[in-house]
Amino acid sequence: KSEEYAERTGIAELAAMPRALLGEALYYNAEYSEAVRLLEDAIPVVEAVGRLDRASHYADALAMSHAYLGQLDRAHYWLSKAIDFGDRSRDPLSAADAEIAQSMIAALEGDPRGAIEHALHAADAAEGIDEKACAFHARVVAGEQHLLLGEAADAVPPLQRAKKLASD
Repeated sequence: KSEEYAERTGIAELAAMPRALLGEALYYNAEYSEAVRLLEDAIPVVEAVGRLDRASHYADALAMSHAYLGQLDRAHYWLSKAIDFGDRSRDPLSAADAEIAQSMIAALEGDPRGAIEHALHAADAAEGIDEKACAFHARVVAGEQHLLLGEAADAVPPLQRAKKLASD
């Protein structure tokens, strides 16, 4: 309905947020190509209306969609946009989310050390603002990467912390 109303009134902003939400849902549903299509159209409008925190969040999903499609140059482009939006919004959650995306892209690129570094930094930042879900996810990424490196003992602390966060 918002897209129909936006078309009738010529107010693009009315359709941008629902399209971004749908694009994000498609990312979480592993429908990356369709997520890319919707998010690339919506994010500039979300930015233009000043919702930089939301633009950062959607740019994370877009960067990850590109990464899962093997389009790493585009993934890095949108990751840099997510970081920029987060910095400009001064929203600590946006910054932590962007760093989680950065850790996941590093993992996909075969850089487990970089993934661990970014994931642990993001986890600490997320816990500092009481964002348990983000901290949980980041600690799991760090633990997984330690396991991939054959470092079971080093995987235990972040995974134990993730377990504690999940039960809180």
